[in-house]
Amino acid sequence: MDNEFFKNIQELEDLLEEAYRLPLSKNKCVVDSGKFFDIIDRIKETLPDEMSRSREVLENKDIMLHKAKEDSNVMLERAKKAAEQMLVKAKKSSDAILARAKEQAAHMTDEQKIMVVAKERAAEIIERAKNDAMRMRNVTISYVDDVIASSEKALGAALNNIQSVKGKYDK
Repeated sequence: MDNEFFKNIQELEDLLEEAYRLPLSKNKCVVDSGKFFDIIDRIKETLPDEMSRSREVLENKDIMLHKAKEDSNVMLERAKKAAEQMLVKAKKSSDAILARAKEQAAHMTDEQKIMVVAKERAAEIIERAKNDAMRMRNVTISYVDDVIASSEKALGAALNNIQSVKGKYDK
């Protein structure tokens, strides 16, 4: 279908090149209107479906951009919820570790040993909790960055498609 389209365009160009030029005029010529309109009709019949689809894309670009934005907002909300759940799990885990440490401390008889062990365990718990929180924070940030990058790519691709289609109509 595309070959037929370009063949008809070439035929129009040939018709103009072969046309009789009016004397004393560089840009005016006499063309067989029957042939001219016949070629134009064939061009109209062979216009690619993509042009119709491109027109639809242009007409629906705002809808497409809005949907892409909504999709990115949904992904961002999911990422925030996942981060919150990770933080809740980390807190529960650190609370459980602290509870076990307290139980073990209660069973010790020597007060000095209890203090030393409690301080050591508290430091370990705090360190683990900090590490867990930092790891979860980094994972969350990475996830959110990935979601944002994915959204940017999707929006960029949609915008490029729209600009590409628009560029075809501007020509």
